[in-house]
Amino acid sequence: MLTGSDAYDLYLSSPSTTQFLDTLSAENFPKILFAVHNGWYGSHIGGRSLALKITRTGFFWPTLSKDAMMYVKTCDACHKLSIIAQKLAATLTLVISPIPLVM
Repeated sequence: MLTGSDAYDLYLSSPSTTQFLDTLSAENFPKILFAVHNGWYGSHIGGRSLALKITRTGFFWPTLSKDAMMYVKTCDACHKLSIIAQKLAATLTLVISPIPLVM
């Protein structure tokens, strides 16, 4: 049975069978999250996408989804980018032309 303090390097031999190869300790979880979110694989993706990408990379632990969501919430770069994306560059103003279709 999987516990919260263990992660397993997965080997998928077929869609119906999964074999566990290596056990990782809980202290390696942040390293895996960092490597996939920020590192070589990184694109500062959201929590659900991060959890799926880690699983596709070959790792799994029972609290992966929750850990990925929390990691993304604490990422400074993601916060800065999301704030910029949500704000408008300037206030919107209505442009009225006295003659239709002429500017």
